[in-house]
Amino acid sequence: MTSPSFDSPGPLQGIGVSATFEEAARLCQWRAQSQHPAWSRLDYLQLGIYSHQSVPPSLPGDLHAAGLDAVVHLLELNLMRPLELQAEAARRLVEQIERIGPVCVEEDLGLWRWGHTELEQHMLPPVFDQASLDVIVDNVQELQAMLRVPLFVENPPVYFVVGDLDLLTFMRRVAERSRCGLVLDIGHLVGYCAATGRDPHEYLDDWDGIEHVRELHVAGYDLRPDSAGVPMWYDNHAAPVSDYALGLVELARRRARRQLPVTLEQEGATFGRIASHIQRVSHEVAA
Repeated sequence: MTSPSFDSPGPLQGIGVSATFEEAARLCQWRAQSQHPAWSRLDYLQLGIYSHQSVPPSLPGDLHAAGLDAVVHLLELNLMRPLELQAEAARRLVEQIERIGPVCVEEDLGLWRWGHTELEQHMLPPVFDQASLDVIVDNVQELQAMLRVPLFVENPPVYFVVGDLDLLTFMRRVAERSRCGLVLDIGHLVGYCAATGRDPHEYLDDWDGIEHVRELHVAGYDLRPDSAGVPMWYDNHAAPVSDYALGLVELARRRARRQLPVTLEQEGATFGRIASHIQRVSHEVAA
């Protein structure tokens, strides 16, 4: 099944929160019992999965009882490498996806593993050139054909750049050629701009591919110096979401001319912080 047309708002609406399976069970319970005003404003959960994991049998029922949709975020497929080399992992992931029953699936454009080594927070970005674009488009089209729900691709974390295309041009071309929607991760965008000397507001404001975006991600961050002492922006999902990041969320929604859903990536954050962020985004951004 292919993703909705570019004129469609996509299957997601409102505000979501990323969560582990354990966190999801508690969030569903709190949402169903309305133990905090913020939970009534929560519309979906984003669940990251690996092929070796087992979906808790209670999860689909918990989501239904809480009135929450699910989004699955894949955490291991390397869209930079031919999918046929990852066929077994892809097959197991599709089985997990079908058990969860999400409204859509998403994956970063990057390298999650090198051989048997999981890169995790040190994920490598693609080479931004035509050869990488060709491989990624083939992979996205093949993966879309395996799924019963739309597939969205996300701009990856970028701390160095190789290739002759800029990030947002690359993302637009992926969307246009593969006919998929995009996830715009605000922190990853800022990190790329820091690495390439761009102003995030100007870069986003000038982008001609915003029409392909179906979802926004926003999270907290850490500033860490590189070898030259220049501060770099690193995602920290447990940290508070900054005014600066929310300003970019508002800019993206204004440029898109529609109410793009906002996913708060918050694994590891306290439930009090998550509730505070849900309320803030619902008042300041999603209104």
